[in-house]
Amino acid sequence: MKKTILLLFIVMGLQGFAQNKDTICEVLLKVRVTNAYDRTPVAGAMVRLMDDRENLLQEKPADADGAAQFTVACGAPYTVVAVKDGYGGRPFPVNIPPDAQAPVQLEVPLSPPLGASPGYQSVVTVVNKVAKDLPIRLGPEGQQQPYTLPASDVWESPPFPAGQKLRLQTKKGTTTNTFYVLPGKVYVVSLKGKVYTVELNK
Repeated sequence: MKKTILLLFIVMGLQGFAQNKDTICEVLLKVRVTNAYDRTPVAGAMVRLMDDRENLLQEKPADADGAAQFTVACGAPYTVVAVKDGYGGRPFPVNIPPDAQAPVQLEVPLSPPLGASPGYQSVVTVVNKVAKDLPIRLGPEGQQQPYTLPASDVWESPPFPAGQKLRLQTKKGTTTNTFYVLPGKVYVVSLKGKVYTVELNK
């Protein structure tokens, strides 16, 4: 009788293990590497998938469409970085939802080399004095792109034509603030009350 019960527990344990193995969640992470100024594909960039401690897990070259994809575990944190000679970029953290089913999309913009296109002459420098990352949108009227200012750090935009008037938008709750900035200038993001403002750094 005891042997029968023990055997039953072993069988049930193996069945449970098999079920857990069958329910392991994996999903595709689709990365697209783009030119940060005009969002055109950056072919040939090396795309690196890392864990949340930035240990390299895999790397693949971006194809002609700037695309590379990886199979990742649901509910896991990763970091993605793309590199190409002459281009500037930064790591992008991505958290895969625990119940993800559809592929997770991630766009990784790279700053083009200075002089790579006519009129690329200068950058907007922004100093983020807030102790947390700050999402912004920056670009010409109607063409603003999303970026993230690192907490308590200095950030440089992609190159823009010198003298071009750009819109820099910050958001706090449901309030969006818009400021006009120029390439070649330095700006400071400070916290006044509960509203983010951008001031010329004199």
